[in-house]
Amino acid sequence: MINVRSERTNLWLFFGLTLVFSWVFWGIAALMRFQGTKFPGVLFFVAGGTGPMVAVLFLLFRGQSEQRSNFWSRVFQISRISWKWWLVILLFFPILNALSHVIAGWINGNVAGFNFPTEVFANPLSIFAFLLTIFILGPIPEELGWRGYALDRLQLRWSALSSSLILGFVWAIWHIPLFAIPGTYQNQMAFGSLPFWLFLVNPVLSSVLFTWIYNNTNRSILSAILFHFSINFSGELFGLSVQARVVQLILLTAVVILVVLIWGRENLSREENESTLSV
Repeated sequence: MINVRSERTNLWLFFGLTLVFSWVFWGIAALMRFQGTKFPGVLFFVAGGTGPMVAVLFLLFRGQSEQRSNFWSRVFQISRISWKWWLVILLFFPILNALSHVIAGWINGNVAGFNFPTEVFANPLSIFAFLLTIFILGPIPEELGWRGYALDRLQLRWSALSSSLILGFVWAIWHIPLFAIPGTYQNQMAFGSLPFWLFLVNPVLSSVLFTWIYNNTNRSILSAILFHFSINFSGELFGLSVQARVVQLILLTAVVILVVLIWGRENLSREENESTLSV
């Protein structure tokens, strides 16, 4: 039987380790004014991004072998994800971003074509490197921790909705140092500007959808990794304007409200899933 009190302690330890590990590396890069895309800054940028993974691997090492086995099965078992959830995981954000682009263009009276990064698609090797980079930098190191470890422990105490919002808030503030590192995507946004707030609110709302998918795929960590990849990939692919990102946030909010109303705030799921007490 799992010790709920102990797991709650581990949850806050996970958050603490993640923030300290990531912010130390990112803080050094910011203070030294290292470019996040150039050596040596890129090393600090990448190292900081592994914070959630480093924290969860440390905590799993301290845990029981059964706990580690359960964790890795949820990473690699494809059978946990039914075909309908594959569609949600892979298509939701590309469709959302495409709609946001079209609606923003319609509002502005200028529906421009999609500005895909054509230089990336000029040759197959570029495509492979592009996809691999997006997959490794974000989805894997983050989701092993955020959904793979923290979400279950949050749901031991709070509803699925409350757990999602708490985790989304931590996930958002985790990114804060990146705004001070030259060359990063976040550094292009001024503190307190509209793009700044759009960026920070998005993880909070998206976190509800992550939990919705996670709880309906028998707690599949793989589903979270792939959904995160879909978000990053479609974001790079469409390169939304500020106006389109405002539209995206409105549409995303509407979808989140519908999901909560239909699936229920307590579990965000209609199905009986593997108990979170097996974490």
